[in-house]
Amino acid sequence: MATSSAGMAQPDPAAGPKALFVESRRLARRPLAAAVRVGWINDDRRMEYITARGIDVSACGIGVLAEQRLRLSALVHVEVGEGGEAAVGRVRNCIRTEAGWRIGIELTPV
Repeated sequence: MATSSAGMAQPDPAAGPKALFVESRRLARRPLAAAVRVGWINDDRRMEYITARGIDVSACGIGVLAEQRLRLSALVHVEVGEGGEAAVGRVRNCIRTEAGWRIGIELTPV
């Protein structure tokens, strides 16, 4: 990574697309191999749910892989596993991958 004249870190374009990603996680994540139910209020003002696959989890967030894209900043309800933990959060990123949509959700502290 290069540095600009203002002292700011600048990505090296020759390093490829992965070099452009900046790690923003505050806490370490653990792998999560569980079904995750994600719900939100759709454009018709009705609750809509999808079942996603858990990727990883921390005290502040959860990453899931889903077949459907979710709107950035959408308020979501998350349930891990059958009758497991439930939380509320906001979609912070949603990136298309070969396997589906990689969705990062920042959980709201209770």
